[in-house]
Amino acid sequence: MISKTLSCGVVLALAAYSAASAADLPAATQAALKQVKLEPSIMAGLDDELNVPKEWIDKAKAEGAAKVLGTWDPAEFQKMEPVFRARYPGVNITYARSSRYDRAITTLMAMNDGRYVADVIVSFNRSYSEFVKANALADLRDLPAFKNLAPGMKSE
Repeated sequence: MISKTLSCGVVLALAAYSAASAADLPAATQAALKQVKLEPSIMAGLDDELNVPKEWIDKAKAEGAAKVLGTWDPAEFQKMEPVFRARYPGVNITYARSSRYDRAITTLMAMNDGRYVADVIVSFNRSYSEFVKANALADLRDLPAFKNLAPGMKSE
């Protein structure tokens, strides 16, 4: 099972769709920004939000690939992946586009059997209460970016 720290790092990096501060962006991030017609200045302050302890990254590298289940088209994920890899070299992720059933129901059934089929699940909002009941959600309050979430976007 991939650790909470890797899962949290994957979530942050994918959600942010970025890799460094505006002053020193990797080529993958520059290309992604150019493609969506955004200025590099939009990345200002992001390094602070994605600055996780080195031990988290070291553990993630040692644990193997994190499996991400989501709703993105594989081509969309392929645009995000190089940006993630630039930010977290050596941390591996795999992606599978999956139905709501696979993201939520299959994952919860597997957990009830003591198995894990995913490390990060994107878009499971309709099944949120079931994940809470199963104690299947990681506490993200220790992530640097958590404090910047808008009111109403986090539970305490």
